[in-house]
Amino acid sequence: MPRVPTYDAPQVAATELPGARIGSAASPSLFNAGTQGAGTALRINAGVAEGVSRLGKSAFDIGLALQQRENQTRVDDALNQAVQARTALAGEMSQLRGKQALDRPHGASLAGEYADKYRTALADIEKGFTTDVQVREFRKMSGGLIAPLVSQAMAHLLREGEAYRQDTYKATLITALDQIGAAPADDEAFGEALHALHATVTSRTMETGGDEKIAAAEFRQVADDAFYARYKAWQQIDPAAALASFQRDSSHIGPLMRDRIGDDLFQQAAPQLAARAASWVMGQGMAPAADSGQASEPRGVRNNNPGNIIRTATPWQGETPSDDPRYATFASPEAGIRALGKNLLTYQDAYGINTVSGIVARWAPATDGNNVGSYIATVSKALGIKPDDTLDLHDSDTMGKLVQAMIRVENGKQPYSDAQINAGVNAALGKAALPDAPAQGRPDRPAWRDPDAQTGIGVIDNLPPNQRLRVFQIAREQANQAAAQLRDGLQARVQDSSAEYMARGMATNPPKESEFIQAYGQVDGVRRYRAMQDVATMGAELQRIKATPDADLDKMLIDTKPEAGEGFANRQRYYELLQDAVTRTKEARAKDPIAYALANGQYDLQPFTAFQNDAAFAQELATRTRGMTRIADDYGTRPALFAQVEADAFGAYLGTLQTPDKARVLGMVGEIAGPAGVQSISAQLKDKDSSLAIAATLVGKHAPDMGTDAGLLYLQGKEAIAEKRAKINEAAEYGTKAEINTALIGVYQTPQGRNAAAEAAYGIYGALKAQGNDDVDRAVQIATGGLMTFNGRRIAKPYGWSDGQFRDAMRNAAAESVKEAGGEFIAGNAKVSAADLAKSLSGARLQTYGQGTYLILVGNDVVRTRDGAPFVLPVGDGHVR
Repeated sequence: MPRVPTYDAPQVAATELPGARIGSAASPSLFNAGTQGAGTALRINAGVAEGVSRLGKSAFDIGLALQQRENQTRVDDALNQAVQARTALAGEMSQLRGKQALDRPHGASLAGEYADKYRTALADIEKGFTTDVQVREFRKMSGGLIAPLVSQAMAHLLREGEAYRQDTYKATLITALDQIGAAPADDEAFGEALHALHATVTSRTMETGGDEKIAAAEFRQVADDAFYARYKAWQQIDPAAALASFQRDSSHIGPLMRDRIGDDLFQQAAPQLAARAASWVMGQGMAPAADSGQASEPRGVRNNNPGNIIRTATPWQGETPSDDPRYATFASPEAGIRALGKNLLTYQDAYGINTVSGIVARWAPATDGNNVGSYIATVSKALGIKPDDTLDLHDSDTMGKLVQAMIRVENGKQPYSDAQINAGVNAALGKAALPDAPAQGRPDRPAWRDPDAQTGIGVIDNLPPNQRLRVFQIAREQANQAAAQLRDGLQARVQDSSAEYMARGMATNPPKESEFIQAYGQVDGVRRYRAMQDVATMGAELQRIKATPDADLDKMLIDTKPEAGEGFANRQRYYELLQDAVTRTKEARAKDPIAYALANGQYDLQPFTAFQNDAAFAQELATRTRGMTRIADDYGTRPALFAQVEADAFGAYLGTLQTPDKARVLGMVGEIAGPAGVQSISAQLKDKDSSLAIAATLVGKHAPDMGTDAGLLYLQGKEAIAEKRAKINEAAEYGTKAEINTALIGVYQTPQGRNAAAEAAYGIYGALKAQGNDDVDRAVQIATGGLMTFNGRRIAKPYGWSDGQFRDAMRNAAAESVKEAGGEFIAGNAKVSAADLAKSLSGARLQTYGQGTYLILVGNDVVRTRDGAPFVLPVGDGHVR
């Protein structure tokens, strides 16, 4: 729809323009008057008139009409200029705001100033007239244009005056509130500020036509803002003092603002108030730990909390107040047993934790200084099950046995009758109500849980009951937090010391027993201190046995196993620690045997420091190769050349080399360390760079009819694929990878072996493709060493062997090697001698295990050694494993 034009400056309506025109009948001009006089004279002197020619009269009329038209045009233009000048002045005047409009130069009024400006503009317009007639006509027609401008100036002055006064009033209020916020704790200054605000508000109200009632209502709102400004600033400095002041003056504040200020102040002041109330709260309503006869009992028994459940903000059924800073206290043993059972049900139903090992690991984690292994073993033995057997905790008997076993470990004893255990367990399972607790003289509700309790601290006692109760709760939480911080600091030291014990067999600043007692209490503190001492003992044992061969470790355990007699408990404890240390040592050595060997001087090994120094690297490789078998035998691990940290550094070094240099360095490793060394470094590299791991197994092997090293060919192919120089069909169903996987079906025993061979073939195919060769089968042959069918199954031959050479080896060399090794094997369900197994090799069904190694298939199983491990038959290297 069309827009209606709007204007910022006042506009002159069309009706303001003069309605009469020069020469019209309604407004005769001087020129018309002269003409009428001449006509009269002519009528008197008719003869003279008749003597004037018609032609002369016409010329005179035309000249007169032209003069009138010119006069009219000039006056009309001048009037338009006058209207425009007035519009411009009105727009200029409308831009004057506030004090600018009120205070004009030289004391002039706004109306007078702009009337003068308009008269000046009119005078300038008159300078454009050429005759007095035009001036007189213009003045007559423009005289009424000044009055509207003056009226507009007066109205604008009134509006801006009011706006200026309102802004000044607001600024006065804001300044006063800012001053209040600058010194909020000064009562005298605040009172003076309120008095000044009252005078300002009253004066302003009266000026605007209000009365005292309106002024009072306005001041109430301003006073609320003043109180808010005061307490908002004060709570940043001292919220508790601000709250005390607010409690005294709250009756002077409106209800809505009172609630707002009170809530804000309480939220800020609550921690301060809780700190003041802490001593009162901790000294009120505390139930005794137990009767004096239980002073020597374990903490869990004293608290009727045999599971040692930590107290939370949500109380348990049957929980009672106590001064224990960490653990819950119950009114009866049955209530504590019920809580223990409820927790166990949550483990099973909410988290799926339903084995002894899972339950104990969560209930008493090692991070809290617990001996989890011993805990699990004790409970499992009590239940007559394995640690990972599944439990049904909704069964009363199962739950009862588990609860009793855990109580014994937690407290060192199980003092409760079967009736008490059954009552607590059935209450946990929802099969029976919890029995009433016996009266023990404990208060029903301690003072710190009573919202009407009085502390003697005015600002707290004047709080509403719900806020007072919140302060008490925060005070309790602060006290518990302080105790928790003490424990946290101690726990950090325990962790540091334990780490030192395990790493070096000693610690620089281990916590003392007194520190444990201070943080955890007598019973729990002593228990935790002894647990740390166990760690110290284990750490020392780890240092002592870390270089001991596996066989000697096993003998050490046999020799240390305690027999019944005096001191059995201590010897059994040491034996358990030694067992744990031996297990840890074996597990760690299995993961990284060379790291242990480097720390053992008897192997004479030095860490690799500079792989780029070929001579030094080759020398240490030779030393590692010589000790590789001995280390593996001593530690019961696979042969290894590098510690894991060295393997990571070696992989990073290879990553900096060009492809030919990578193949050269890996070839040097293969030449010095042999197949076992290459296999070990390949296994360590595969997690960091699988390409290097595969290249390591191929370097040193030369494809038939090709002079190129297979490892170098693979690396070149990977490079060609990455650089898009080898364009390969990647279709999942029928592309190159699909062809390679089809060729390898059934060849390898493990998916990992098949995937490694497929990756090797894919890289080699990339190199062939970059050279213009599309032969996928050729790539597979080079990657695997060649595929053949042996006794109806496809296998990968030892690298570079012919089919006939492999069959001859199976009839002769491999068979002879197995026979010479001797021993017995398990084939299916029957025992087979080495000689009988050797005779069957030429007709055996094989499956490729690794490069030049095979499994012997028997039905749906494989031939195994006497210990049940698969028997791996190497063909070509003369060794049987």
